[in-house]
Amino acid sequence: MSGDLSPVAPGVYASKRAAAWVTIADLVVFDVDGVLVDVSRSLPAVVAGAVEHYLAELGFSAEQIALNEADIADFKAAAGFNSDWDLAYAAVLFYLAQAVRYGHRDVTGLKRAQPSLRALTVEMARTGGGPAGFADLVLEALPPPDRRVVQAELQRERLEQWLMEIYAGDRTLEVYGYEPDGTRGPGLIAREQALLSPSDLPPGLHYGIYTGRTRGELLHSLSVLGLQDRFPEDAVVTADGGIVKPDPRGLRTLALRFQPRAFLYVGDNVDDWVTWARYASDRGEHEPPGLFVGVLDGSPAAMGWSALQDRGVEILVDSVGSLLGWMRRVNRKVSA
Repeated sequence: MSGDLSPVAPGVYASKRAAAWVTIADLVVFDVDGVLVDVSRSLPAVVAGAVEHYLAELGFSAEQIALNEADIADFKAAAGFNSDWDLAYAAVLFYLAQAVRYGHRDVTGLKRAQPSLRALTVEMARTGGGPAGFADLVLEALPPPDRRVVQAELQRERLEQWLMEIYAGDRTLEVYGYEPDGTRGPGLIAREQALLSPSDLPPGLHYGIYTGRTRGELLHSLSVLGLQDRFPEDAVVTADGGIVKPDPRGLRTLALRFQPRAFLYVGDNVDDWVTWARYASDRGEHEPPGLFVGVLDGSPAAMGWSALQDRGVEILVDSVGSLLGWMRRVNRKVSA
């Protein structure tokens, strides 16, 4: 990192190099969860609820929650789980493997048994690997017949159906394009709140989005934000387009679209930072430079100050509003 971080505006901390460099940035690329939208009351509950319902369908019983917020934070800290759908899949895989290993389906006992969910996510954080790496860790100690039993029971489409319908509820058709099995009320998507308003966006800059959300999920969020007209189709990269974090092609796609002098990528978790780091390390001679902006206390399991600073992040903000307010003032001084 180039120098220590100092307060440069309310809620904004930057190195001297970054404070000078940001004056030339003319593109801001946003993550969504924890940056543009507060998902603290929606996504953790969606993932926990879907895992609970799916395990119950498979005959598991529980006196405690199979997946709590601490478990979700452990997955997020291990990286590779930007998709909450992948996280839910990994959690169910863990319980199915434990059930085969111990011969019962009591969630409480299986969660306490070794290897514990906590131990596996800590090991994965050390070795890396994301969903595929976690599957290897979970299944490696099982004989091939038991692995086949686990894999046969884990039907991703059914799990994702629970995830989508708990999340979108009676908006499932609007968000995902199909009618839900039954009416599930408004869905937990209704709990989400905007962290940005249209008036927060300084004029004279370009804006893009690189998110793990699907296009349907994103369109709903943009309508809540009142930003549907500020992010045309070619200004967003979503998971159903075939590019998912931490693949840096999402940033390259937007850089090619806008041809900025320089850009900021605003995110709050490990996968956001890894995405930017891969772009920076592989950046071609004619590709624009970028800086990562870390949002503190964004989505559940967001990276904290120490984790971001240890990785060399040169701009930390309390919120995306703080960042854009600072950029507005900086641009006004530069143009004066």
